[in-house]
Amino acid sequence: MKKIFTLLMTVFFCLSIFAQSGQTTKTINWGGTERQYIEYVPANVSSPAPVLFVLHGLGDNMANMFSGTGFKSIADAHGWIVITPQALPASIDFG
Repeated sequence: MKKIFTLLMTVFFCLSIFAQSGQTTKTINWGGTERQYIEYVPANVSSPAPVLFVLHGLGDNMANMFSGTGFKSIADAHGWIVITPQALPASIDFG
C-alpha cells in the first residue's frame, strides 16, 4: 500500500508541472517495471488541480475503465485531472 501511495503522489506531482489538455497514454518506470496509464486533462483545468485516480478491478483494463465510467465528463465539468493506471498482470489462486 505504501508503494501505491508513493506512485500516486509521484504521478500527481509530475502532472502538476507537465499537464497538457487532452487524453494521452503515458508510461512510468516503477521498480524496474514499465507501467502504463491514461492521463486526461480537460481544457478548463487550472493549476493546481484536483487529481482523480480511477483504478480498475481484476480482469478489466485501463482503457475500459476510462471509457466506460463517465469520469471524463465529470473531469470536464469540474476541471479535474483523471489518471487511470493499468494494473500489473495478476491471477487468483482458488486452490
